[in-house]
Amino acid sequence: MFVNKFEKISLEKNLLKRNSLKKISPRSSFTLHRSLSIMLTFALCFGLCLTCGYVASSANSLTTAAQAQQPRRPLPKPKGGARGFEQYAGRDASSRLIAAGATRGAGIPRKPIAPMEGIALDARPFFLWEPGLNTQTYKFMLYDGDVYADAKAPVVWQTETKEPQLVYPADAPALKPGHLYSWRVAAPQSDIRSGNSGSLTVGFPVRFFVLVDEDAQPVKQAISDAKLGATPATLEDKLKHAQLLAEYGVWYDALHIARELVAENPQNDDVQAFYASLIAGIE
Repeated sequence: MFVNKFEKISLEKNLLKRNSLKKISPRSSFTLHRSLSIMLTFALCFGLCLTCGYVASSANSLTTAAQAQQPRRPLPKPKGGARGFEQYAGRDASSRLIAAGATRGAGIPRKPIAPMEGIALDARPFFLWEPGLNTQTYKFMLYDGDVYADAKAPVVWQTETKEPQLVYPADAPALKPGHLYSWRVAAPQSDIRSGNSGSLTVGFPVRFFVLVDEDAQPVKQAISDAKLGATPATLEDKLKHAQLLAEYGVWYDALHIARELVAENPQNDDVQAFYASLIAGIE
């Protein structure tokens, strides 16, 4: 059959149209639409997850920053009783308890003789730790913050000493009341008979803070009411001062006075008994 040129073009167009309709059938169109819907839903969910994650992260950062700005404060002192020193179910600074026991293990070299978290009234605390066998020097390190929560907490101040104790010096960086600090002691390995003098053996850390004015005031008022004065002169008044500080849980100041009394009065039974009870409070 003879087909002219125009009819041939018309047939070819119809054939292409039919083929196109075959390629995009209703079922294929539904499948394509469903796939696009799934992809769009996934993209929306993914974007929502990213947004929620960012919001949660921002909220956590703001909460952490707010907590860091709040001053550290002691747990309340019971009415008519001693406050005691703090211990922890673990080493988490948020799970504080009032009870005996904090840095167990008497006699461990470089072990701080202190609660897991202690309190100081004086902004120049007295630090004491267990001596090491044949140890000639100790390296004392003070950190900004809680080293258990932040292993990269910066060192605020450090020094070396030949004695297993020191008083925070006046020329060291001033300690901020209500701010949490950590401290620990290290000793050269050669001093502890390891055979390697090129590194240090580091003891575990403990935390402390200096009382803010609001929390220091009740302690100062109690000292004033006892008519002890700023610097008690007699042995009896010094001992009462230390006992009062211990009653309020002010570890570092009570320990400082007790150590001085023991050194000055090694034969005094009352002094020895108080010092023994003080140490027993954290063991």
